[in-house]
Amino acid sequence: MALSPGDPHSFSRPEFARVTNIHLELYVDFYRTVLKGKAILTIEKKKHSITEIILDNYALVIKRVTNPVTEAFLEYSIGHQHIVGSSFTVQLPKTEEEYSDFKPTCKIQIEYETSPDSPALYWLTPAQTADGTHPFLLSNNKLTFARAVFPCQDTPSVKFSYTATIIVPKDFTVVMSALSQNVFKNSKQVASYAVIIAVGSLQKKHLSIRSNVFAEKKFINEAVYTFRTGVIEKMLETAEDLCGSYFWDRYDICVLPPCLGHFEIECPCITFFSSNLLYGDDCSISSLALNIAQSWAGHLVTCTNYNHFWLHKSFSMFVGRKIICKIWTLNETQLFYKKLSYLDLNRMIDISSETNSLKNLVPDLTGLLPINFIRHVPYELGCMFLDNLETNLGGSLIFEEFLKSYFYNFAYKSIKTDDWKEYLNKYFAKIIDLKLIMENIFRRFLWLLLCIKVHWHEKILDALDFVVQFCSSHYACWDVLPHPPYSPVLAPSDFHLFRSLQNSLNGKTCASEDLIKQ
Repeated sequence: MALSPGDPHSFSRPEFARVTNIHLELYVDFYRTVLKGKAILTIEKKKHSITEIILDNYALVIKRVTNPVTEAFLEYSIGHQHIVGSSFTVQLPKTEEEYSDFKPTCKIQIEYETSPDSPALYWLTPAQTADGTHPFLLSNNKLTFARAVFPCQDTPSVKFSYTATIIVPKDFTVVMSALSQNVFKNSKQVASYAVIIAVGSLQKKHLSIRSNVFAEKKFINEAVYTFRTGVIEKMLETAEDLCGSYFWDRYDICVLPPCLGHFEIECPCITFFSSNLLYGDDCSISSLALNIAQSWAGHLVTCTNYNHFWLHKSFSMFVGRKIICKIWTLNETQLFYKKLSYLDLNRMIDISSETNSLKNLVPDLTGLLPINFIRHVPYELGCMFLDNLETNLGGSLIFEEFLKSYFYNFAYKSIKTDDWKEYLNKYFAKIIDLKLIMENIFRRFLWLLLCIKVHWHEKILDALDFVVQFCSSHYACWDVLPHPPYSPVLAPSDFHLFRSLQNSLNGKTCASEDLIKQ
């Protein structure tokens, strides 16, 4: 079966039938290293005539599919294995009583279990944990692997609410990306990658009105001490000043076993923190600022597919660093992150020419597994772009008001880059003509930096700042590379700086303008 025309990493067709709610009832089997149970999916059909729904599946063992209302069996089929899994097509119930006049909906119940080799489930033995007494489970859906944990439309373009009942042996605690009251419940709309489960011998301590910490016995007191200063609440309040209200109610912390180290997981309500950073000062936990920023840039406003993943990564970098710089108001902090941006960008661009097609913010990841290739996409450059865009649009106070409006307008929605650009144009239409700025910064600036192999040195920092200003004012001069044509509006110093930049780039020019997605 063909992949979705709207997402090159999913078989689902939400334009015909869309999952709106999922209820999970799962037993955690540490002996067999599987999750087993059932998923009940509520489905909204776009038309009464729709007879099937296409889900995503990655090595799930399907036991049976039924109508939970009548218990009648439903026919289903599983497609051939692909790099992103396989299609899972289910015939929908035909009982008209289940449908409303305006939004025909139905439910299906899928009994299944995961594979012992699921790429989304990390099963730790007791010896791999801090206490050494109980095993530990952590799921990480890694963009496209939610389909290896539960059947779903595994695309960020589909958001749904969910509930879950997770059955575990005695002395185990479950934490999820949801609120817990016997049954885990997230009434907010989330993408499939954000449904996360962790199970272990965990203790719980109160930190603040919005935060608890979960950790093994060995680390629980250290965790409370580390977060004693209230820096988490301070970060949340700072983020709200930048982005608007925090929509997820809770922000809990789960301390991971030491063998996991740094483990970046994107999910709302809870974050997973490396035990190696415990007992550090506030700066050592500044990595949480990025995770907090993802509560808006990623969870609240989501990309439609991973070609547009910069709307998560670059925006969360931009907001996360703003949080840090507002809390630790030292010029050295801001300078450090600026230099870090250039170093990361250097590493990103200084790689094999085989990944040239990925060196732009909206790459074509068709046929590629996103988790293996997004590291080649220069999201750091997107953060730099937003920083320069902020400067050109009047400074931080004006741009931060735009951020609040942007996150509020697209809350719980999935968008593409063009949606963001259109909203940016609309928001600033009465203030400034964005055509020039967007043409020169978003297109020409990225074109210059993304399609060349750069050998950086210290002077390049000033040259890059000049490039942004130069492009904003004299974009017509960039129509021909590598040497700009004569322009009477350019001072001799402009040409000198430009040629210095060209020398820094070793005279290498863009391979093709077509490589950059506008």
